[in-house]
Amino acid sequence: MLPLPSHPTFLPPAAWPSGRQDDLLAGWLAAIVDEIDYPVLLVNAQLDVLHANRTADAELGDDHPLQVTGRRLRARSPQDALALRESVDSAFQRG
Repeated sequence: MLPLPSHPTFLPPAAWPSGRQDDLLAGWLAAIVDEIDYPVLLVNAQLDVLHANRTADAELGDDHPLQVTGRRLRARSPQDALALRESVDSAFQRG
């Protein structure tokens, strides 16, 4: 994760250093998501975990119905696996 400035500055993206806009924005968004006090996982259509906030890391333990194996989000039961797949597919179709 990119280091965040100690005193946030509110520069428009056009004023950010050239070539760093996407990196800076990604760093800020990750920091914001990390502050949310419920589990948040950002996944792609293949269920690869692109980002998990601290709460998700803490709560996805051995007794949780979801697990992250490697970097892939999986459901522990076949019924939950089908529901997870359908939910993610639906979310990506809606956009």
